[in-house]
Amino acid sequence: MKKVVLGVVSIFVLLSVSFFGFAGGQGEPESITGEVITLEVWVLSGHLSQQWNQYIYQKWETEKPEIKLNFLEIPEDEYERKYYMSLQAKKAPDLISFWGETFGDYVHSGAVAPMPDDLRTAFWDSGVYPEFRKIFDFDGKTYALNDNIGPYIMHFNKTMFSEAGLSNPPNTWDDFIDAAKKTTKYNEQGDVERVGYAIRHVGHIPGSVGKWLPFLFSAGGAFMDEDGQKVLFNDGAGRKALGLYVDLIHKHKASSLEFPDPRNAFIDELAAMQVSENIERRLEKEAPDLDFGFALIPAAAGSESETVFDCNLFGVSPQSNHQREAWEHLIWLHEASRIKERILMAKDVVPLRPATANDPAVTQLEFVRIALVALEGANPYPVAPNFREVCGIFWDYAQRALYAKMSVADALVEAERDANEALARAR
Repeated sequence: MKKVVLGVVSIFVLLSVSFFGFAGGQGEPESITGEVITLEVWVLSGHLSQQWNQYIYQKWETEKPEIKLNFLEIPEDEYERKYYMSLQAKKAPDLISFWGETFGDYVHSGAVAPMPDDLRTAFWDSGVYPEFRKIFDFDGKTYALNDNIGPYIMHFNKTMFSEAGLSNPPNTWDDFIDAAKKTTKYNEQGDVERVGYAIRHVGHIPGSVGKWLPFLFSAGGAFMDEDGQKVLFNDGAGRKALGLYVDLIHKHKASSLEFPDPRNAFIDELAAMQVSENIERRLEKEAPDLDFGFALIPAAAGSESETVFDCNLFGVSPQSNHQREAWEHLIWLHEASRIKERILMAKDVVPLRPATANDPAVTQLEFVRIALVALEGANPYPVAPNFREVCGIFWDYAQRALYAKMSVADALVEAERDANEALARAR
């Protein structure tokens, strides 16, 4: 299993550790028989409008009237600053949601509390796949559970594949390049008007890096060393993986940076293939007639397919007076019956337990079948601080290579230098 290990704590988080005094917070949860407890829950904007959340929180109110949930939706660009400031002011909520790539920041700064040991033992003994420990755990403790979760997988347009004489999705890089070339369309001037493969190159930077990492891992590479002291992407595997992207654009002319977010391009039938989290629900709503399939991400020659888990997480504030009740709420959300319901309704999670995966209503779902095959070769984002800053440094230089402003070799050398200097300054 390849590991992505990143180091460096941002200045703000370092100050948080020393100044906010998260550890200990307001102590143990209070519990009075018959008391109606209110849990303050902070979520990202749009959370409450989602069909599953409207359904499940109403069900919680019916089944657990003794514990009320009071929600505050916060825009993404304000969320972390607002949460860390609430910790400084000793006014943090009980439950928080956050991006998977920021898990390391929250854990290392003490901004989330671990699950009580007895609840943790019961949770993992309930049949949860052990692979999920890589996502929820750090240093022998469980610090978060998922909101949505799934591996990055490939979506391919079956109609475009059939028209190009392709009967199956690609398994290897050679097959991948061939399929991308055959499914690309050009206008009379020879410009690409539909890409064979849509490269993620815009938007949330960890997302762009995350879609590239499976190619790096399959090539035998790693992003950083296990101690988070230095980056490792400037090697043969890194050059092959970044070179694959560059060649798809400039050599094979089967991709282009003139196209939007790959998910949008795929839905609008401007791309034959793209890699992302599951977008099946969007496809049902926005492109109901599009005939598509799921596949593992193609592997380098002689290697197995690898991927990265994409997820949003929920954690419990160390300042909560109701930590146990907060964790019990999260565990309730992750009971087998509710995971099955969410899979069938929202289609944005994978089964946490084999018992759910083997349920007849679940086994018929193609996404679940592919996701479970991908599970063994799936890597989490690292439980290390400042993943996004390191991603930003890397992606700045990677884009220069994608736009042919630097060679792949030079881009990786420069990215390695700047990333390692950033790591050294933080030590």
